[in-house]
Amino acid sequence: MDSELAYLLANNAQQLYNLKQVPTGRIYATATTSVATSATLITLGSTTGTGYYLNGGMTTGSNGLIVPVTGYYQVNGGMQINPAVSGAQVQLYIYTGTGTTSGTANAYSGAIAHTGATTSIAVQVSDVIYVTSGTYISLWAASTTAHANTASAVLTYLSAALISQ
Repeated sequence: MDSELAYLLANNAQQLYNLKQVPTGRIYATATTSVATSATLITLGSTTGTGYYLNGGMTTGSNGLIVPVTGYYQVNGGMQINPAVSGAQVQLYIYTGTGTTSGTANAYSGAIAHTGATTSIAVQVSDVIYVTSGTYISLWAASTTAHANTASAVLTYLSAALISQ
């Protein structure tokens, strides 16, 4: 094997190892949460299945993720409500803080349910946020009419990945 090929193989192996060490995590809902008219913490935290993973020191808190290193994180969340009440407005928030009952809303996104009592709506939120090591990230929601979210690995989730330090 020539030295150039040996270098490429070694370099690719190191890049794959480094990628596995990047703090990333994803948790999802296995139970419904009653979403009220004030901000409500979404019940998350399944630790099994294909919709769940933790890498690079990322850990779970009660219904959220705890980042292991300070930096900029790409954070995504999603929630489905089915059925939705006609005309109801739903907002989804990314919160950061030190605990499960308080924090700061960093980003939010909203949706309005279509007409018809059996219509479902999905709301997603995404942002790049700067957080310090040990920060707790959680997903919250509020609605103009009380609803329950859908418990699903695909539809109700929170994910975070370090993108820069």
